[in-house]
Amino acid sequence: MNDIYNLFPEPIVSYTLGREFTNSEKNALLSQDWRRSEGNETSKNTFVLRKKNLENIREFIRLSILDFEKRVYEFSDEKTKLYITQSWMNKTMPGEFHHTHKHPNSIVSGTLYIETNDLDVIRFEKTESPWLFTPKQFNTWNSETWGIPVVSGQLLLWRSYLPHSVPRTEGTNARYSLSFNTFVRGNIGEEQEMTGLSLK
Repeated sequence: MNDIYNLFPEPIVSYTLGREFTNSEKNALLSQDWRRSEGNETSKNTFVLRKKNLENIREFIRLSILDFEKRVYEFSDEKTKLYITQSWMNKTMPGEFHHTHKHPNSIVSGTLYIETNDLDVIRFEKTESPWLFTPKQFNTWNSETWGIPVVSGQLLLWRSYLPHSVPRTEGTNARYSLSFNTFVRGNIGEEQEMTGLSLK
């Protein structure tokens, strides 16, 4: 059998909170003023993680971002770190959806699932779709989209340029999730190569 090389794979990393959300955490996350988005609702507050009673959630996300950063980017300067820029809540009622989108002005994006239905997924899409036929059986090489099941307490991290969406929810409960963006602080590139950049 010939080898198949998985060139340039796209990392989507899953982390688990490992416990139930506390009542104070749920109250801080779900008590939002909402605005209508395309297909669902988004919190008017775009810095949700700054709220009180979310210290442990912030730390869980920070450590997960640190792990993703080390495993995927391995910055040459050890002082260079990703940090959260904005964070917001999403509410998707039964029959609603979240349109396909990317996250500009961000390097790594993520979603922490607060309340979900049994069949909830997030769907990722290829940035380019070269396929001109329908395969007999879909796999990670021949698919243009791929759905990842999600559950409460699960955190997903991915590179922000990757298109993603939420299909219409099939369950009977509202789906709540916390999303966020990141950027880099520190030194990147090489001055001798004329690519050096200092971001404070």
